[in-house]
Amino acid sequence: MSKSFEIEGKIHIISPVNNTNAAYPSRRFIVETSSGPDDVYPQHPEFNASKARCADLDRFRVGESVRITFNINGRPWTNPAGKIITFNTLEAWKIESMGSANTNGGEHYPQVGANASPSANTQAEESQDLPF
Repeated sequence: MSKSFEIEGKIHIISPVNNTNAAYPSRRFIVETSSGPDDVYPQHPEFNASKARCADLDRFRVGESVRITFNINGRPWTNPAGKIITFNTLEAWKIESMGSANTNGGEHYPQVGANASPSANTQAEESQDLPF
């Protein structure tokens, strides 16, 4: 049995449903978390919702405060060169609204659409805005 974890934050991005495998649809979403109001470098962990939980994300909006209960799944894989690589997934199985949307000082994050992609200028700016 896997141990459950819980985290609180604001929804930063919700991706469209990935139907690559019709029997196992999945949907990714990113939550912005911080350790307090003066946190200079908030974290943005990516979570995965699968099967029926994909539709659960439709009731949430970018900027909304949420509490997520999730499991951590990890799986090693050995590449042809013999190097072991581990893939980790944060599998959300419960998402609860904490009741406040868009209380982030007017910042608005886009909901990612099926055909959305960042512009070249946005990518260049992001590569120069690293915290290290």
